[in-house]
Amino acid sequence: MQSTVKNATTTVIRQLPKIIPQAFAISNQMVREGLKRKKVRRIVGAFSEQGFEIIITGRPLSLARFSHTPTTPTVGRPCAVKVQIYNHRGFKKLSPKTGVDGRAKKPFISSTNAKTPQKMPYIIFHRNGTFKNSKEQIESYFSLGIPQMILTQEVSLPLLKAVEENMKKNVDKELKYAFNHLQKNIEKGGDFLDSYGLK
Repeated sequence: MQSTVKNATTTVIRQLPKIIPQAFAISNQMVREGLKRKKVRRIVGAFSEQGFEIIITGRPLSLARFSHTPTTPTVGRPCAVKVQIYNHRGFKKLSPKTGVDGRAKKPFISSTNAKTPQKMPYIIFHRNGTFKNSKEQIESYFSLGIPQMILTQEVSLPLLKAVEENMKKNVDKELKYAFNHLQKNIEKGGDFLDSYGLK
């Protein structure tokens, strides 16, 4: 059943970029990029007496992966940064973060100096009240991670349906292959126990 496990985990990776954007304000490209990063995604499949289990772990995603406005750094007077996480909800204004100095730190958008267009060119930051070489340091705003998104019914139900359909198809193939292999061994006068690896 190892091939069935492998196919099921592959199905998860392929289906998530299609399913998640239906519920969350994030593009399929952003989901794919998140799944490619080893620190964001770990998908493990295993069979047990209770059935098949898929475990997905990962850290929160940057808010900049979701729909937000403005989409690029503003010049001159700073404007409010708004983000939309769920498709059925509107944009919400980001609240300031409190720095270690006790002051409110407003969100702003800054360049990541990405070298390729596939990577995120901008991220939503806030200053944290700490200084290095007389320059105040910044931190990124984070939101839900892919594991948290999967816990919602809007994502979990269609994902489970896709995995179950894939598993059924592959189990049927493996059973058919096993019976064909057994039949050939019997026709050739092979040992019944040997055909099942029980000898």
